[in-house]
Amino acid sequence: MRSPKAKTGRPRGRPPGDGEAIVARILAAALAEVGTHGFADLSIERIAKAADVNKTSVYRRWPTKVDLVLAAVGTLRDPKLRIDPSDLRGALITVLTAKSRVLSTPQGRQIGRATFLIDPDDPATAAELRSLRSRGQQPIVDLVQAAIERGDLPASVDAERATDLFVGPLLYRALLLAMPMSEAEIEQAVDQVLAGLAASS
Repeated sequence: MRSPKAKTGRPRGRPPGDGEAIVARILAAALAEVGTHGFADLSIERIAKAADVNKTSVYRRWPTKVDLVLAAVGTLRDPKLRIDPSDLRGALITVLTAKSRVLSTPQGRQIGRATFLIDPDDPATAAELRSLRSRGQQPIVDLVQAAIERGDLPASVDAERATDLFVGPLLYRALLLAMPMSEAEIEQAVDQVLAGLAASS
């Protein structure tokens, strides 16, 4: 009589292999999917197939398309990025320079255009895109809001609108003109926006 096979203890539906390797495959597949099909036509099924995993493995980690795309785009950024939240100017220059570095690559521009320049007619997808953009810019919003609370910027400043002023030129230059801003240009733009915000009171 044959002895029963030992149970592996692996949850049903989870693909075999190292967890970090699985995540890396999914995120790489997601980047390729966004670059090829855009955000509106993004297919979790195609991503799962390209990553050689089940769709449940994707949804378990990233319940929505926005969650997945944010995580995928995050892999393009410098993981060693360090900022001092109390230094608004320095933090903004560091964050915006990192964004510009990503958008200076062909893949970064392709993904940026797919997620920022396409506003689909489908209201649900349009709402997802707005959420993607908003959450992607949240770190800058938080920096500006903290500066307002410290008194470094006037209380009349709207943190979200101010963030648009910092990010807008970067996206315009990179995505529409294919001319990413240099660090010197970013420093100049940050100084000009900060001067305008300081005078807004």
